[in-house]
Amino acid sequence: MSGYTVNWTCDNSRLSFVSETDTTADFSIISTGEAYVDARIIAPNDRVLELNKFDVWIGLPAMPTTLPSGYPTVQLNQYQIFNVQIDSMPGCFNVDSVYWSSTGSIVEIASTTGSQCTFEAINSGIGNFYVQTENLCGLSLEGGGTVNVSGGGGGPLGPMLLVYPNPATESFEIQLDESIVSSDQETVESELRIYDQYFSLKEIKKFKGGKYKINTNRLKKGTYIIEVVNKNGKYSTKVIVDK
Repeated sequence: MSGYTVNWTCDNSRLSFVSETDTTADFSIISTGEAYVDARIIAPNDRVLELNKFDVWIGLPAMPTTLPSGYPTVQLNQYQIFNVQIDSMPGCFNVDSVYWSSTGSIVEIASTTGSQCTFEAINSGIGNFYVQTENLCGLSLEGGGTVNVSGGGGGPLGPMLLVYPNPATESFEIQLDESIVSSDQETVESELRIYDQYFSLKEIKKFKGGKYKINTNRLKKGTYIIEVVNKNGKYSTKVIVDK
């Protein structure tokens, strides 16, 4: 680059220069977090060539945030299924480096890596969901939230939405508790939604009455979330398809 000079700039709250040439620059770290490095090339005729600013992340990822965050506490009924998504993950650049876990009254029921995770309220009381992210420097602090599970939902006899057989091979049938569709409500229309473990909608059907059969020919092997919505409310459970 004979006749050309390079002026380097950087985020001086995060980085400081150690050495520089017309083609390279070395920096030392002042603090962790998001930073930038910039270079301007000055030609012999004093024309300035501005290069794209290069954004960098220094150190461990920052604590990720979620939707919902759980603060204030998320209220759930027993046997209810809910989905949590990543809202922000500073310093992490790969959704496969997002890790979920839980304690207390909830349990994860699908994939525990990725940009979202599905949980089921299995007991009454307080439950916590956690998420961490990772980059080449290591793991972030844990983000997440808290849920409060009441004893409602299925009551003493269990969940209001049953699936059998479970695991299923060729087909499975859902059965609604009489509190959802009683014998004198056979004309009540319900909407059935089937989500995969990443909460992506795979099928949607409408039916009347308290039972409905689903063929698995269009479903791959894996865990699915079954959701039924009608005028009485919204109910969910899970089914494992094992072909």
